[in-house]
Amino acid sequence: MSATAVRTITRAPEGWRAVAAGPRVSREAGCVVVWLEGEQDAASRPALCEVLVEVLATDDADLVVDLGDVTFIDASTVGALLRGRSLLIDHGRWLTLRRPSAPVARVLELCGLQDLVGQGG
Repeated sequence: MSATAVRTITRAPEGWRAVAAGPRVSREAGCVVVWLEGEQDAASRPALCEVLVEVLATDDADLVVDLGDVTFIDASTVGALLRGRSLLIDHGRWLTLRRPSAPVARVLELCGLQDLVGQGG
């Protein structure tokens, strides 16, 4: 039998698209924080929606979505965030977007959503 070597890849090979890790969830100062990273698009939207639904169903705190490590965001992700905000508002809760990277801040501005960006969170 031969041994199988396992190689850890620390960055995507040139020409490959970096795949975002799934959302992480934590708690800070009475809020639930969802941490996103990498490219947030139609491929990552189902995982985001699943986390948003779970947070809504299992916690009554306001929600902060940290976008500091997001390099790209598309309309499907913006739509998921808006739907999450609507559901939270229906339950007397708030959604705040935190630390958007420059490209994400620009998309939020173009969509007229800069009012969702909070200071800190």
